[in-house]
Amino acid sequence: MFLLAALFCAVSGHAQLKHNFGLWLEGAEWSMLPQESELQTSMGEAGGLGFAYELQKNHFIFQTGLGVLYGQSGFRTPNAIDSVPGAIDNDGEVFTYIYDVRNRRDNYTNIAAQVPLLIGGQWNRFYFLLGAKVTLNVIQSANVTGNLTSYGLYKQYDDFKDMREYQFFNDKPVAYPSKVNFNSFDVDGSAEIGVRLGYLPSATGFDVPKTRVQYRLALFADYGIFDIHTPAKKTPMTVPGLYNSQDMLSGLGMNDYLSTENAAKQVNSLLVGVKFTMLFELPGPRYCVMCQEHRLSNRRGGTKIGED
Repeated sequence: MFLLAALFCAVSGHAQLKHNFGLWLEGAEWSMLPQESELQTSMGEAGGLGFAYELQKNHFIFQTGLGVLYGQSGFRTPNAIDSVPGAIDNDGEVFTYIYDVRNRRDNYTNIAAQVPLLIGGQWNRFYFLLGAKVTLNVIQSANVTGNLTSYGLYKQYDDFKDMREYQFFNDKPVAYPSKVNFNSFDVDGSAEIGVRLGYLPSATGFDVPKTRVQYRLALFADYGIFDIHTPAKKTPMTVPGLYNSQDMLSGLGMNDYLSTENAAKQVNSLLVGVKFTMLFELPGPRYCVMCQEHRLSNRRGGTKIGED
C-alpha cells in the first residue's frame, strides 16, 4: 500500500512520464544467518540477471521486473560420529564399527525467481532505490563433504584402524549430494545506492543532445524476512544396519545439516553485492519540439507571435 500511495502521489501532475525497459546484472556474497544454532554464518556467492521496467518522473523512480538468482553458500558443520554395534568380523569376533566424519562442510545451491518492487529517486549522477523483492525459491540442492575415518572398536583388542581389507578407512574424502526443500516463498527488504554513468544532459532545449540509454552501477543489499529452512527429524548421518567386510560405504549417508532436527530456530538470507543496470527509454508521444520551446519562451517573457 505504501508503494502504491507513493507512486500515485509522484506521478500525479503535469511533468512528462518516462517509461524505460532494460536489464540488470548483479554479483553478490550470499550468506545464510542461522538463529539459536551452533552453526556460524555461511559464506558463498550469488549472481543474478533480470529484465526491468522503470517509471520516471522528475526525480522519482519506480522499478519492477523479473529476475533469476543463482547462489551457492556453505557452512562449516560439526563433526558427525555414528556406529554399527554388534558387528561380527570374518573371524567371528564381536566389535563396534565406528564412522567418524571430520572437516565436514554443507554446501547449498539455490535457484530463485525474483520480482522487485522498488521506489527511489535520482539527482544528477546519484540515485537510490528502496523496497521489497518477492522471491520464489525454485530449485535447491545440497552437497555434504568431509573426511571419513572408520575403525573397529573391540573390547579385547586395540582398535582396528586403516585396514581397507576390513573396510576401515583413514581420512577418506567423501561427498554426498542430496535434494533440499527450502521454503518456497520469501520477501527481501532491499536497498540500492549508486551512480549513473555515461553522458547526462545538463541543460534543456531542442538543440541539446539527448540520450535514451542510461547506465547505473550500485551497491545493494537484500535481507530475507522469512525463515527459509524446513527442519525435519533427520540425523546428520545414516549408517547401515549390519557389518559387511566387503562394503561399508554404500549404506552410509549424510543428511544436510539444515534438514536435521534442531539445526536452527530460523535461517534468514542475506545478499550484499554490486549491481549494473542498463535502461532504454521508450519513445514518448510525438509533439512539435520547436513549438514546445516557443511556448516555454513565452512563459519566460519572450516575444509573442501575433494571432491572425
